[in-house]
Amino acid sequence: MFDLLHWKIRQAFCPFKRAVDPSQWLMNLDAPAYTEPSTPDSILRQKHLLERFPHFDDLPSAWAWVKLESLYQLDQIATLLQTHPIPQGETCHWVDVGSKNGTTLGACVAVAAQLGEKVQITGLELDTFRYYLDGYTRGDYGRGLVKSFAETPALNALGTLDFVEADVNNYAQTHPATADVVSCFLPFVLAKEHTAWGLPKQDFNPHAFFKSVWSLLKPNGVLLISNLSEDEVHAQRQCLDALEADSPEGQGMLRHIEALEIETRFMKCSEERRFLWMLQKIS
Repeated sequence: MFDLLHWKIRQAFCPFKRAVDPSQWLMNLDAPAYTEPSTPDSILRQKHLLERFPHFDDLPSAWAWVKLESLYQLDQIATLLQTHPIPQGETCHWVDVGSKNGTTLGACVAVAAQLGEKVQITGLELDTFRYYLDGYTRGDYGRGLVKSFAETPALNALGTLDFVEADVNNYAQTHPATADVVSCFLPFVLAKEHTAWGLPKQDFNPHAFFKSVWSLLKPNGVLLISNLSEDEVHAQRQCLDALEADSPEGQGMLRHIEALEIETRFMKCSEERRFLWMLQKIS
């Protein structure tokens, strides 16, 4: 009951919607300790990523910290795509579910630019009213990214970027089968992680969550998921098994990658393991 009350209070004290000027961005509390590439391996890896995904360099210079966190995410996606590429098309609509303050969207932009001539990136975040020490919220930062994206000619010509305050369960009902790619970085698949982040316990329903995420995909669309621990991998596998069992007749799930463990290169905190999944919707 307390977590629900806490959630409602946070919502009530976030009445204003602003857009942060990216030049004013400060390091905030829900980002791990990222660092500039310093080892020969990480510097070489950064050079390789920028050559392979040139649109990453088009991100505004004011996004310096955003680019660093996105580079960390891009490294993981690129590692997976080395052996399992995502199909290309004329357009690419990419939906990132749980975008926090939008700082991983740079990776989505860079990869989507390789998948379609015209791209549409949509970042979904329910908890946009979490405040940082500088007085701005997650939503303020996300809206600042959208504004900066629209004002950057190379990116504006590429396509569109949106940051949407929405529950994926509601969003999926109005946008079924619209996404070519859906990403879900570090979803809550364990109740203790969900409640530790201050979210109402009664809202913890990973099966319903992934059912909505899955419904966003077009036929042959691709779902990317990352988990942080072996316990999460086990819980994630149970979610996917249940989702596959409940899929309508004639619809299938192709598991290209099941819990691929990778090493991250652009962090200096102790947690340096990620597990990635790549799933394709077959109808």
